[in-house]
Amino acid sequence: MPAVVAWEVAQECNLACGHCKADAGGTGRSERSGRRELTTDEARTFIDELSTFHPLLILTGGEPLLRKDIDIVIEHAATSGVRAALATNGTLVNEKRAKMLRDAGLTIASISIDGADAQSHDSLRGVSGAYHDALNGAKALKEAGITVQINTTVTNANVASLPRIYDIVRESGASAWHVFALVPTGRGRVTDLISTSDYYETLKWLDERDRNGALPIRPTCAPQYRLKESRKGCLAGLSYVFVTSSGTVQPCGYFPVPVGNIRRTNLSEIWKTSAILASLREPAAFAGACKTCCYSDTCRGCRARALAMNGDYLGDDPYCSGVWQ
Repeated sequence: MPAVVAWEVAQECNLACGHCKADAGGTGRSERSGRRELTTDEARTFIDELSTFHPLLILTGGEPLLRKDIDIVIEHAATSGVRAALATNGTLVNEKRAKMLRDAGLTIASISIDGADAQSHDSLRGVSGAYHDALNGAKALKEAGITVQINTTVTNANVASLPRIYDIVRESGASAWHVFALVPTGRGRVTDLISTSDYYETLKWLDERDRNGALPIRPTCAPQYRLKESRKGCLAGLSYVFVTSSGTVQPCGYFPVPVGNIRRTNLSEIWKTSAILASLREPAAFAGACKTCCYSDTCRGCRARALAMNGDYLGDDPYCSGVWQ
């Protein structure tokens, strides 16, 4: 069974990020986003199933705090023995809201910082004031006793600012920095990707910073990171799965290929019987350079990026084959 389940509890969002995989927020999107969400009862049933194998449950969006029953969801997870992590943009969190989340049972949250200052972050996030609100939200959560990690998605617009963002993350007192390599899905565009050379230089730089011990750094959607350490790279379908706001199951949030729906079939059954998930667990099924690569069983390539760039989720990760320059 998956060790991590990410659930898009709400597709509605108060921001309009240029690289949003869910295409959330923005004009007209909020009106339609809540129509097909899992109900509170469906959410409880879903969490009850998760309690049989105890994965980490990531509550994501959109903006999960816009879901009206999010405190009930968090509380039910806590009382069911399912550890829940909240992935929020942080702008809706103040001291009172942070304490409410803590009292509901939340112990860990992530907040995204994508720029080294207000201008760059707000430009990427599409709303003025988002930068300061996010940092204040992180501070409120931390003061409430909730562990906070910072997430950053690397794009052409901010790759040169990573050293300054690193300093901001350290100064915030975050427990870790999770750095996401962009996958061009949703509103993310191919032109937002950094070059292959910048990608590997970034991974090298992150490795050096992580090894100095000042701040734990975890690259995500970057399976080529520390290739020789035999760590598993792409976890989609291997130990990770994504559930949309309407219950559709996907290998990951950047991988918009449905493999079932929890409204019709238990996640456990989908996990065990999906032919697509099964193919992701067999490196022998990979094509192109990823099929013959000596790291195919560990790195595995980013299957979502292969799909987005080449139309074949079993094909080459462009950062492996050098397709993207």
